[in-house]
Amino acid sequence: MFRIDGPGATGGNLFTDGDPGLGIPATTVTAEWLNALQEEFANVIEGAGLTLDKTDDTQLQQAIEAKLGDASGVHNEAINGGFRLWQRTGPAGETLTVAAYSPDAFRVSPGTGGSPSVTVSREDFVAGQTDVPFGGEHYLKFDCTSPGTSGGAFLEQRMEGSENFQGRQLTLSVWLKVASGTLVLTPVFRQNFGTGGDSPVDTNGTAWTVTTSWQRFSMTLVAPSTSGKTYGTGLSFTSFFFVAAAGESAFDLDVANWQVVRAGVPLPYRHRPLELELAMAQRYYAKSYDLEVAPGTVTDVGSLVTHEDSGNTLEGLQGMLPARMAETPIVTWYSAGTGASANVEYADGSDRAVSGTLGEGESMHGYPQTSGAPAGENVARGHYTAVAAL
Repeated sequence: MFRIDGPGATGGNLFTDGDPGLGIPATTVTAEWLNALQEEFANVIEGAGLTLDKTDDTQLQQAIEAKLGDASGVHNEAINGGFRLWQRTGPAGETLTVAAYSPDAFRVSPGTGGSPSVTVSREDFVAGQTDVPFGGEHYLKFDCTSPGTSGGAFLEQRMEGSENFQGRQLTLSVWLKVASGTLVLTPVFRQNFGTGGDSPVDTNGTAWTVTTSWQRFSMTLVAPSTSGKTYGTGLSFTSFFFVAAAGESAFDLDVANWQVVRAGVPLPYRHRPLELELAMAQRYYAKSYDLEVAPGTVTDVGSLVTHEDSGNTLEGLQGMLPARMAETPIVTWYSAGTGASANVEYADGSDRAVSGTLGEGESMHGYPQTSGAPAGENVARGHYTAVAAL
């Protein structure tokens, strides 16, 4: 970039309208200066991963917003789009017959009706693969062996606050392929207004036809206004999900690089540092176990220990959560010695049933109340999970 230096430029390289009466010429706008200005703008837009489009006058704005997102680490509005985090089960995944969270931030459903079943797991990309640009290390395998007959199988990510995105241009992009044949999926954008609030508002996108080769699919929309909506209790949310048709044949779907950006086109996928990704996920799910250890595993690593008690309340197990949660969480305790849920382990080797949790809040996991005080040495040990899912 340079300041105008053509005929008629001022001594400070500024423009002037000139003054014919004083014999001062107007500044000549040179091709060299205009080309420099054009390339500066074009480089910002293309540097954000956009393709120049003469019909779109918002591309510079989109590029700046994308760059600001890169700097803040929240370029992607979605959490865990690279499927690195599987705190609930560990990367081996699980088989589900009803809708539930499995990989962090993602709800998985085999659909409804009949005997629906889906197995989800974290799979590894081959090092150096180029089929999925910026593919990272992992992708999700969604093996729906028995899709629902009355409600279709789906994968959904909910983003806190239905009001946070209203009036904003949003684009979901995701890479997909199936093991065989083709699969038709419908992308959907949903605004939910909390328990007891107005009915959710859905916006359907154009159907995607997934093949056996990796392809990137996207859905772009301007989120509808939430003005005049009645909000209920609990958390409201905005979500993107894709859904298969009810009664679809069994399918084996691979999913990678789930991304939601505030732009009118899909942008190149950006990976966050793991520490930031985990902190964002822990707003909705936290645990005392190591990152990839499934709750209920028999292990002392990460467990909480108290050497005192007051009757059957174990205040010594109270502690801070790793991140402030979206609301007061539901806390479950696990015996470190047996892995049994709703239990803690005492020094005599026995488990004591946990009847409830006291003192929990958005920043605290609280402490367990047990069915009885320990026998012998006053030591108790346990793990916890804390859930504040949307």
